[in-house]
Amino acid sequence: AGAVERALGLARRGGRVVLIGLAGNDVKAALPIDDVVNNDLRISASFAYTSAAWAEVTALLSSGQIRLSPLVTHRFPLEAYEQAYQVLRESFGPRGKVILDVNPEAPEDPEAPEDPEAPEDPEAPEDPEAPQAPESVP
Repeated sequence: AGAVERALGLARRGGRVVLIGLAGNDVKAALPIDDVVNNDLRISASFAYTSAAWAEVTALLSSGQIRLSPLVTHRFPLEAYEQAYQVLRESFGPRGKVILDVNPEAPEDPEAPEDPEAPEDPEAPEDPEAPQAPESVP
């Protein structure tokens, strides 16, 4: 609520304030109506996607055409929530999504497509058809 009120106070005459996402059910912000009208402010809001976009993205996720796992850089069990929040507050190097895993013992999704960027299994037999690096000659 404070961020919305601050944005309304900082917007220049004729400016636009855009509200994106959800603040929570019971969150309320003061709307300085005179300032909004006198400064000719435009206020717009968005949930950040349309229902059509949501349907398209969920279909792509379900089909395995896009994967979100590369975006996850940190995963914590629920009991380690304080450590997860610390990672969010203090960025130590690259940070993508931080996940609180409520069921860390759950098996991985067997239907998930294989990760093409995953390192190869060192125990796997070599592919005789794969191109071989040339041998160096002394």
